[in-house]
Amino acid sequence: MEGLKKRTYIFAALLIAAGAFNFATYSRAERPDKDESWMEARAPEKVNDMTFARDPQNPQQSYRMNDQTYSMLAPFGIVSRVYSNNESGFDVVLIASESRASFHDPRICFSGQGWALVEQRTVDVKTRTRGTVPVTITKMDGPKRGQLAAFFYRGPSGFHATTIAVKLDMFKQRLLNRADVEGVFYRFIPSKEECTEEELKAFIVEYLEASKESSEGYF
Repeated sequence: MEGLKKRTYIFAALLIAAGAFNFATYSRAERPDKDESWMEARAPEKVNDMTFARDPQNPQQSYRMNDQTYSMLAPFGIVSRVYSNNESGFDVVLIASESRASFHDPRICFSGQGWALVEQRTVDVKTRTRGTVPVTITKMDGPKRGQLAAFFYRGPSGFHATTIAVKLDMFKQRLLNRADVEGVFYRFIPSKEECTEEELKAFIVEYLEASKESSEGYF
């Protein structure tokens, strides 16, 4: 009898834990008052002397991500801007959401532009005012072979290099019933084939400083 009671308590505890996990994973609080226009107004207009190319159909972006990506991720919005000067350029994508489900494997975002990730590793990028940011450096095959790129995330407690890390961050904050459970995905692709990893990391530093100012720290 005692053993049966013990098993019952264990089963009940597992049900409660599973319910809490299900709530934190799938329930959605009322969506904050953010959308793609909100994001566009806060993404940086310039990064040092680099300005972004404007799409005549939407001057706040350089191009629009494909409909499949929007449908699959269901984020607040996606902002795609290509910053450049006479010497170099970088294609930057921001995706923001309050839902962990919006942050899939980053291959979804890359594959939307015809890229396949073939190599990944994590590096630390030291910034002037935003601490040390863990970044995933990757090489891709697609329109070019061996194309250099980088991506990372910001969750409620800071920056993360991987999808799993930002999902866990958002999950913990939701379990604790915190108000801020939002996340941001950052993706960078150099426009010039000869861009080095050091040049890419240097641009990420400048971008994060510019986005901190333009978004009051959100991006």
